[in-house]
Amino acid sequence: MMEKLTGIWLDKKSAHIVVLEGKEERSIIIQSDMEDTHPKGGSGSSTPWSPKEVVSESKVMERKKHQSKKYYATIIAQVEDSEKLFIMGPGQARLAFNKEMQRHARLGSKVVEVRPADSMTENQIRASVRNFFRENSKTR
Repeated sequence: MMEKLTGIWLDKKSAHIVVLEGKEERSIIIQSDMEDTHPKGGSGSSTPWSPKEVVSESKVMERKKHQSKKYYATIIAQVEDSEKLFIMGPGQARLAFNKEMQRHARLGSKVVEVRPADSMTENQIRASVRNFFRENSKTR
């Protein structure tokens, strides 16, 4: 049975998963449902001195937390049967996803490396994953 190696490039908008199994390579793209909102206060009416509707920042943050948990759970469902995982991406999403992986003992131990990476094309992501696992197989 061939070893299943998986590389994930992710940000808050999408995750690009590249699975290497022997000579076979496949790619999966998962779009997130996370809203890109920035609460600015609220809205008033055209009537002077009327009450304003206040947007609760804690409600917005709680909704984002639930959306990101759902997004990460969808990614985990795709990669949980891999032997080794390589995580990369810009910003904080890769770190938050790694933290979620570490919460699951059997999944956290599969993470080989987490590294920053700028925005990439699909071909660049595939090449990065192939190169990473090729380089790591030589050092074993």
